Amino acid sequence: MPLTRTVEQPSQLLPFLFAAFARAKKNTVRQWLKHGAVCVNGEATTRFDYPLSPGDVVAVRPADEVRSERRLPRGLTIRFEDEALLVIEKPAGLLSTASEGERDKTAQAYLTRFLREGNPRRRERAWVVHRLDRATSGLMVFAKSEAMLNGFDEALVLTADGHASEGSAENLFVVRDGVLITPPVSDDILEGITRAGILEIARELNIPVLERSIDRTEVYIADEVFM
Repeated sequence: MPLTRTVEQPSQLLPFLFAAFARAKKNTVRQWLKHGAVCVNGEATTRFDYPLSPGDVVAVRPADEVRSERRLPRGLTIRFEDEALLVIEKPAGLLSTASEGERDKTAQAYLTRFLREGNPRRRERAWVVHRLDRATSGLMVFAKSEAMLNGFDEALVLTADGHASEGSAENLFVVRDGVLITPPVSDDILEGITRAGILEIARELNIPVLERSIDRTEVYIADEVFM
């Protein structure tokens, strides 16, 4: 669900976003704007100097909503998507997966980039549930993570030094002794809009917040864990 703010006095969009979402890092706010996540009165814009008037409603959309608008190659159409699966219509002539001669122009590669929103550092990957020959068109099913492919609901991603960092498409939060803990940006996580919103709400409710690395053993002994 989008985070919304109503404009009370004339301003330009970027300064308004900095003030309205003061808990978010300025670079994160710029990324929201750059990738079309910001809407003014229901219309997406990337203009940092967009003029705002009192009464305008500014919304920051979740990443999955923005991602759904990203264009895929002509003929490759998403027919169904939920938290676990993607079902696509594969056109004839498109490889399902990589071959020795082609690694990038395949259904799996396109969908992996689609899930990563163009950011190669993200860990999402489309996993083939079944293949179709190159010359064959038809429906294909992809799992959104290896965990889902093997019957699990979600995977918990670890950093190189073994700390719990995030899910395949969600930020990680644990609660211990009344303190809300989430991994820092330095643990190679994605600075999601929802994460920023949760941290902002927690601070408004005077819930102690701590951004630090989380050992994976803490996940088992925490009072609460959510993603």
